[in-house]
Amino acid sequence: MTDSNNELVKEWYKFSMRDFASANTLNEHMHPKPLEIICYLSQQSAEKMLKGYLVSISIEPPRIHDLQHLTCEDTGRADFRRRNRKSNKLRKR
Repeated sequence: MTDSNNELVKEWYKFSMRDFASANTLNEHMHPKPLEIICYLSQQSAEKMLKGYLVSISIEPPRIHDLQHLTCEDTGRADFRRRNRKSNKLRKR
């Protein structure tokens, strides 16, 4: 991993942990709990951590928010690509 990639990984991790800490703070201290915001921040945290992982293995992360796609981005499996095309067709309906 290059120095620039290493710095990008650290940035993605820092952003991820900031979102996670915010979600955790809201969960622990707000009543009623703002579940929509907690879920949103949790998803954002996971997305940023996955993108950092992709950078760490020298793959430029795509500009998407689909966690399933991000978890399979580095596999290149044909079965995943077929499922992804099928799910995209279903979403367009």
